[in-house]
Amino acid sequence: MGIFPAWLVAGLLVGQAAPADRQSQPDAPQAAIDAFLAEAEGYTITQRGTKDVALELMPKPLLHWANPARNGEDGAVFVWLKDGRPEVIGSVFEYPARGAVVRKHAFHSLSDQPLVAESAGVEVWAPKAAGLKFAPVEGAEAPADTPRRRLSQMRELARQFSLELVDLRESKSELRLMTQPLVRYEPKAGPVQDGAIFAFAIGTDPEALLILESRRSGDAFRWEFAFARFHFVTISAQHNGKAVWSVEPDPDMMRTAFGRGDPQREKIYYSVVKAITTP
Repeated sequence: MGIFPAWLVAGLLVGQAAPADRQSQPDAPQAAIDAFLAEAEGYTITQRGTKDVALELMPKPLLHWANPARNGEDGAVFVWLKDGRPEVIGSVFEYPARGAVVRKHAFHSLSDQPLVAESAGVEVWAPKAAGLKFAPVEGAEAPADTPRRRLSQMRELARQFSLELVDLRESKSELRLMTQPLVRYEPKAGPVQDGAIFAFAIGTDPEALLILESRRSGDAFRWEFAFARFHFVTISAQHNGKAVWSVEPDPDMMRTAFGRGDPQREKIYYSVVKAITTP
């Protein structure tokens, strides 16, 4: 078994109804999704190490999302893989503003190595630090022996976390767990046996990501978690009521410059305006 996008994971849950998250996703014109995909395909993302490795874009979006509550945003989420494990997650999205349409790209590193993302030969994003900090899931039982049972465990563990977003106007929102993972994967190599990425969202717009992995620790495997932000505002997480993660607001993400040597491009989370067009 290998990597499974959300639409395929649903098929693995034999005997269960299609998740509400999947049913509630917007019915976008295929042309819009194709346009998002074309922009994702325009990137070459390389993992830098003792040997450079070109990451592989998964050929279908993990999620087409919308956020009517915030500027009528519309977008799609993509991942880039190495040996079947997601190393980069990104979103291509757009929203109307003052009679124009703003198109943005956002990325978060899921890798423990430096990365470089280029578009049309221009370096757009180049994080040098590890993108995730994993910690054991407190109180979790050992990973099960079968992939099906491990998926059930991950879904149950995800429900133990709660997240809150605080925007730049100090307005608070409790983020909703999308119970269907965006993607589930069983890497071909490395210390990870199994894993999944869950989204915490407003509407169907992912604002933060929970990464759960069965990772080797000594001679056995254990469940570990990490979080990735998908917005530049304040976000915090709790596990069974205990604070476990938080990120501070980063309003500099509102002033990024595509392909211009932007100093923000070395951050593990990066959001940049790609284009502004008028109808």
